[in-house]
This record gives sequence, structure tokens and C-alpha cells, in this order.
Amino acid sequence: MPEHPSRRVHVGPGGDPDHLPAFPPMPPKPVPPPPPAPPPSPAAPVPPGGRSARMRRGDVRAALLALLDEQPRNGYQLIQAVAERSGGRWRPSPGAVYPALSQLEEEGLVAVTGTGSDRRCHLTEAGRAFVAAHRDRVHEPWRAAARLLPERVADVRHALDGLTSAVAQVGSTGTDDQLTRAVRVLDTARHDLYRILADDHATEAGTRPDPTGDPR
Repeated sequence: MPEHPSRRVHVGPGGDPDHLPAFPPMPPKPVPPPPPAPPPSPAAPVPPGGRSARMRRGDVRAALLALLDEQPRNGYQLIQAVAERSGGRWRPSPGAVYPALSQLEEEGLVAVTGTGSDRRCHLTEAGRAFVAAHRDRVHEPWRAAARLLPERVADVRHALDGLTSAVAQVGSTGTDDQLTRAVRVLDTARHDLYRILADDHATEAGTRPDPTGDPR
């Protein structure tokens, strides 16, 4: 039976079958492009005034100076005062407050007296002079924290900030007569504030408070 032509094997001069030509190499498959990156998350809203909700590092120093300008305090009292003054929106950690106090002490702006439970930080003469020269900057943290509060509460905080500045100025430069009058004004204001609350409670209960009573 004759051999089919397709099955014939050609033998070369050396006795080896002729090799069929190799197939050309296949081109590499193209690498698919990476998937598109997800869209960026929307930026957090910025409160009115252009400040973000995060307080700056320098705000801790400024807040401590402002609080110590009012009265001596220890570290725990300073943390509590910051939280109270900001309506609970800003409560710096001890890891931020105590190093800041140490730095202020090294700079000669703050001095520490007493030990244990009697330990208190207070401003030095240089510290009081610094606060007087940079009063706007020192009180800026309270304005920044006030922007995080509801509008009406922010108005009250702003008024308190102005009152605190006025009290500090009278306390540092006022005469004996001026200090006496300032105490009288502050006592009257405190009674009036309590009377506002008493009036509202009495209105809800259908009664009127005794105007001669001490609302404390």
C-alpha cells in the first residue's frame, strides 16, 4: 500500500529527519489596565469661620495661659476647665497638657508651687506680661471652640470670653475702689443669671420666684 504523502519523513544528508520549521513565538498577552481608583472620600465639613473641628497644638498652650491668668490651677483642674469652657467639645489629654505646662515653666511663663494635692501652677510676672501683650491670641482657642457649639451657646461663650478679659484687666490694673465695684458688678450679674433660670422654672410651674431670695 503506498504511503500517504503527508506521512513521509524526509531524511537529510546526515541521516536525520529534517526538522520542521519552528512556529514563531506568540506575542505576550497585553496586561489589563488596573481598575480605576475609587473616588476620594468627601472632605469633612468645616465649621463657620474656616476652622476644622480639630484644635491646633498651640491652642493647648494658649488655653492654659488664659486659664492660669484667671487663677492658679493644677493639671487636672486645667483639663476640667478646658472641657467645661468648651462645652465638652474639647478635652485635651494629660499627654498634651502636662508637657505644655512643663514647656511653659521652662520658658519662665509659669511657676509651680506646693506639692501633692496642694500643687498649683500660676503665671509668673513674665507670664502675665505675655498674656497682656497677646490677649487676642491667648483667648483664640475659646473662640475656635465656640465655633463648634450651637449658635446661641456660642453667643454666650463669646460674651463670657469678653467678660473674662475685662475681669483680668481690672484685676491686674484696677485700684482698690475699682476692684470693689467690679466685685459688686460680678455678684449682681451672677444673681441675675440665676434669676433668669428661676424665672423660667417658675413660669413653667405657674408661680413667680421671690425676688428678694438668693437664687444660689
